[in-house]
Amino acid sequence: MSIEQILILVIVVAVVSVLAALNIYHARKLGFFRWLKERKRTIAIVLTWSLFIAVLVSRQFWLAYVNNPILFSMPGNVWVEDPSWIGRLNVWDFILIFVSSVVVGALIIDIEAILFGTITNVILSFIFSMIYVSYFVWYVLGYGESFNLVGGFLVWGQFVLWDALRLVFRMTFPLVQLMALLGVFLGAFLRVYIQPSAE
Repeated sequence: MSIEQILILVIVVAVVSVLAALNIYHARKLGFFRWLKERKRTIAIVLTWSLFIAVLVSRQFWLAYVNNPILFSMPGNVWVEDPSWIGRLNVWDFILIFVSSVVVGALIIDIEAILFGTITNVILSFIFSMIYVSYFVWYVLGYGESFNLVGGFLVWGQFVLWDALRLVFRMTFPLVQLMALLGVFLGAFLRVYIQPSAE
């Protein structure tokens, strides 16, 4: 590293450290950490739910490559149009998503928490799936080896992230979100119907 790069790195680390400290101070002053502590059960449930859905999506993406080893020998071709080579969720995955959503809806009764939890779940499961797909494309498919020679992830990462976004969107939209939404509201309705004192 040159002297200029080291100087820039030191300045960036100092600025980020000061901003992080200020943000933590203001978050504490505004009661954000108290808010998190009061809702830790709901947050843990939504995070687990999001990870579960992301694991199902990532597994199907991975299985598309395992079931079609020829895709490993086609460097540079992440987006394929052949229906048999496209990773997609099957009926059992949708059933698992729906059942897990019903369970989450039964555990979280507050309608506001359900609504915002579902929105958070959609965003987080999408992001977690994108992280896995990006990792898979960069490391497993070998994009990292090729692109590290000409700029690395800072230059070529945006293309990998774009491909990951397209792949995950194609696999999840709109059925995953619909199953999660219907399941969580059905779970809440069933919990209130079976146990009216839970309202």
